[in-house]
Amino acid sequence: SSTFEASAEEISYIPKAHVQFLEQSGVIVVPISYLDSDADIKRMLKEVNGIYVPGDSHKAIANKRYQQAFTTIMDFVQKANKVDKDYFPMFLMGKSAQTLISQMGLSSAVLHNMKSWRNANSKLNVLKKAEDTFLLHQLQFDASNAHAFDMGSFFNRQQTGFRVQDILMDDAIKKWLSPVATFAGSAYAEHELTMDNIADKAYDPNNEFVAIAEGIDLPLYIFTYNIEMTQFVYTDLLVNPEQEEVIDKSIPARHHAQFISH
Repeated sequence: SSTFEASAEEISYIPKAHVQFLEQSGVIVVPISYLDSDADIKRMLKEVNGIYVPGDSHKAIANKRYQQAFTTIMDFVQKANKVDKDYFPMFLMGKSAQTLISQMGLSSAVLHNMKSWRNANSKLNVLKKAEDTFLLHQLQFDASNAHAFDMGSFFNRQQTGFRVQDILMDDAIKKWLSPVATFAGSAYAEHELTMDNIADKAYDPNNEFVAIAEGIDLPLYIFTYNIEMTQFVYTDLLVNPEQEEVIDKSIPARHHAQFISH
């Protein structure tokens, strides 16, 4: 396969919030850089029991070295689970899900501009019963956790995203992924937000952007929103400029992050 040399300007880093999110559930974090060689990436993957891809930078989607490293990881995950029968989960956060979609999809037009749902808090629509999912199955045993998806506001930093309809219409993607939750109301991103347009066009929930998805026959777990920025307590500097804390560290917010990390 082709190889790409890292330029002097290229750097690889992991935001502290991701490390803290993983460590609070007892995970020992071993950083793996996309700038490492394919051989080094494979070697390090053999020393861990899962991979977490932060996906914070939109530049990664067009970065050839990142794309190659992502392919190397996906090949390893498939072999580990399907050939070696060794459970090896892959968590894709934020924009890393876009890389997955762009690599596996048949259509080049699967990713869409999220318009007013970019850099915004949204409610979630959970599409399935907890017992019918891998990610949320624990909720059927502890109903108190359900408030995390009923009451929170979930911050989306993605510029583009994929919709339920995109999964259903792409024969390649629908073999891989099953949508679990969407950003409520995001189907309105398809047209201008005027009362006339809203009244003239029936709302189609299949056009909502996917917030959570999971693999069908591989342990792939996707969260397109920023878990550490989920809001249960109202924090808005535009409304209350004197407040000192803009990251919600309330018990519900921590509960939600801990539930996902476990």
